[in-house]
Amino acid sequence: MVHGGPVPKEREIRPRRWPAYPAYGALLAHAGLVGAMFEHGFVDDDTLGVARDDVAAALAALRADPRVDGDRVGLWFFSAGGYLMGSFLEPVPDGVAAVAGTYAAVGDEELPDIGLVDGIVAAPRSTVPLLLVRPEHDLDWILPITDELLAGCAAAGRAVDVIDVPGAHHAFETVDDTDDAREGHPPVDRLVGSHPPVTSQSRWSVPCNNRQAGRVRSRRAASPRRRTGPTPPRPPVPRGRRAPSARARRPTGTAAR
Repeated sequence: MVHGGPVPKEREIRPRRWPAYPAYGALLAHAGLVGAMFEHGFVDDDTLGVARDDVAAALAALRADPRVDGDRVGLWFFSAGGYLMGSFLEPVPDGVAAVAGTYAAVGDEELPDIGLVDGIVAAPRSTVPLLLVRPEHDLDWILPITDELLAGCAAAGRAVDVIDVPGAHHAFETVDDTDDAREGHPPVDRLVGSHPPVTSQSRWSVPCNNRQAGRVRSRRAASPRRRTGPTPPRPPVPRGRRAPSARARRPTGTAAR
């Protein structure tokens, strides 16, 4: 699971403690998969290249772990972590069997200027299975770039699996207490369904912290808890700036999960 950002160094609650990721890890474990979370180095626009390298290092560490199937790894990108997605769509690293994005910022035309691959350009040419989870009310700078990626893939005849979540917002699994959000958030079944069944000898996995790869632990899956009280107010939604072109550029210095 590849979190969003940028995440300032002084932020007390680090990404691995954000509530969505332990919950998604439980869903993965319940499906018989290895679910892993790590923290990459995306702290500002200048560190996106560092973050990409962190993802590659985590991927290599997990593939080397004898407890997982190194040829069936899935990369799952969230929010602004989606800026890193294109670099793993083209070229597709060894062992990557599928790529997913949940409310992901899937690309930006300025990414090649800093050595990254624009996912909007890479996705139509990539052949790795791709799934996107798209909340109806995502951030106004993410919606148009998601639409642009899907349009490019459709024009190229490239299949993309899409889960639309009605009425949902960015980070919906944390901020939306609705049945649609609960039913729409786990792409696990959709991903696993396109691959052979999981057995004790064959595991489908997602990457982990390269510093934690030697300490992967099995955890008993827990059912996601439903809030019984009133839904807490959602935090203000950051607004990005629109480029003169049809594509919305990423906002500078905006923290997103």
